[in-house]
Amino acid sequence: QLAAAGAAFVLVTIRAGEPAPDPIVALWKDGLLERLELGGLDGAAVDELVASVLGGPVDPAATTELARHCEGNVLFLRELVLGGVHSGTLRNDGHLWRLISAFSPSDRLVELVESRLADLSPEERSLLEVIAIGEPVGHAELNALGDPVLAEALERKALIVGSRNGRRLEVRLAHAIYGDVLKARIPPLRVAAVSRVLAEVVESWGARRREDKLRVATWRLDGGSGGAELMLEAATTARWLYDFELAERLVSHA
Repeated sequence: QLAAAGAAFVLVTIRAGEPAPDPIVALWKDGLLERLELGGLDGAAVDELVASVLGGPVDPAATTELARHCEGNVLFLRELVLGGVHSGTLRNDGHLWRLISAFSPSDRLVELVESRLADLSPEERSLLEVIAIGEPVGHAELNALGDPVLAEALERKALIVGSRNGRRLEVRLAHAIYGDVLKARIPPLRVAAVSRVLAEVVESWGARRREDKLRVATWRLDGGSGGAELMLEAATTARWLYDFELAERLVSHA
């Protein structure tokens, strides 16, 4: 009524892909308000916003990590920054705000994500955990560790996305934050067991793709197994991908 009468300036937001009440839909359908589709923040916008909030310049490496984890979502970005400052992970060294260690999801961020996952069945949650550990997960891995029909249900709920990599169908979580929260809450023994099965499935198919060696070695590492030759070969790959932390872990295990 306020919008129709022009008695107030009205700004309404709704989440993409979620149903809205009829009066809200009528606002744009009947021409009372202009509808604008908003995308997520890009890296430059993340840098500008975080620097403004923190009151000083931010290390580009920290901005890159924030942008990668939040994927343009301002709500997730807010919780990452607040949680990082509170935990000391994001710290001002006198000149720049820098990341001292890897992000770990704060309690508030966990609550946000868990509210999104609250309606999942135990089987759906279990498959989502498998994908979090192994993403991108191929069709063979899905068949070995879960029910592909459940994967279709998770895709309809916008929790996972499927894409083609050549002839291979791959499944990933719909948002990086989901993986951060899920992996932080999966018991270590389950991580090890799932990792071993993932490695065995890919090895049984010959591990033919360039990235398969690194994936298998990482899973073997998390599963508590793997030979020195495999670990050293994978460490070299990780080094050329500038993943120095993983390279060091692989070499140490070798």
